[in-house]
Amino acid sequence: MVVIDEAHHYSETGANAADGAEASQRRRLGQVLAKQSDALLLLSATPHDGYDRSFASLLELLDPSLVDSKGKPREEVYRSHVVRRLKKHGTGYPPDDGQTRSFPGTPARAD
Repeated sequence: MVVIDEAHHYSETGANAADGAEASQRRRLGQVLAKQSDALLLLSATPHDGYDRSFASLLELLDPSLVDSKGKPREEVYRSHVVRRLKKHGTGYPPDDGQTRSFPGTPARAD
């Protein structure tokens, strides 16, 4: 099993010439690890940059069939491979009273 933290660094980002070489080396490393592992876990707490190609390039590391022939994520297929958690999904148990609370500044969840 391969676990890649800060996985957003392994996407195709169209990096500029100054940092493009380092980005492509990481991308190539991700491709080699993906092909040689039985299981791959990509982790990142960095928000998505909003570009389909960046996201699709990470999906391709997991399974090339998650991306269509135009390089776009196959939404109906990839959802089972992605776990997305937002700040509002998290709760905590402060030691003072044991009551479940949302993170400060986050609306309470209605479960």
